[in-house]
Amino acid sequence: MASAEVAFWLSRIQVNPPRRKHFFRYQLHQFIWQAYPALPAGSRQPFLFTLPGQQDHNGVYCLVQSQVKPNWSTAKHQVSDNCLVLKSNYEVKSIHFEVRPGDQFFFQLQACPMKNKFQGRKKRGQKAPVFDQIGIEKWLIRRAELHGFNILRHEFSKEKIRVSRKPDQYTKNILLSDCRFSGFLEVNDEKKFAKTIMGGIGKKKIFGFGMLMLA
Repeated sequence: MASAEVAFWLSRIQVNPPRRKHFFRYQLHQFIWQAYPALPAGSRQPFLFTLPGQQDHNGVYCLVQSQVKPNWSTAKHQVSDNCLVLKSNYEVKSIHFEVRPGDQFFFQLQACPMKNKFQGRKKRGQKAPVFDQIGIEKWLIRRAELHGFNILRHEFSKEKIRVSRKPDQYTKNILLSDCRFSGFLEVNDEKKFAKTIMGGIGKKKIFGFGMLMLA
């Protein structure tokens, strides 16, 4: 039977709690970039990350997936009143497996569903977040069709969040749809599915969306 190889590095890191909530996701994205110092300027983002919702008195946990092994000793922020500090309890491990048509997995996905904006009957070339339940369901089914798998059953929670690329209070925040999906899927195209695991699903990956987790 045909199969496709999947191989990546998975890190579990913890950073101090955010002081500016709207800026935290983008700040974390910039922080993670520093764990890949060998990549030249202008390189494509080599990682996906997600916030699984785990936090304790030491800070917030984050999962990071990449094809390049990260060097967390180089991930540092300038000292300021808004710096991120990497805790010493981080873990890095190598993941390797194969996927085949018919394989079934339990999945979790934090994603930001988007849709085309229209002006009359014409697309405007811009995207807008999807907030309604039916629209979100359709988005997930369509993504599955495009990425080589079928949804067997699932559930999801949704909320509206505001994010920003700058820490100051004067920058306009962006309103996004934060959807957390979980359920079971079945692979129907092993090559597309393997590519999806490595590249993620959907838009706004700089804010921690799109990383498909399997078990």
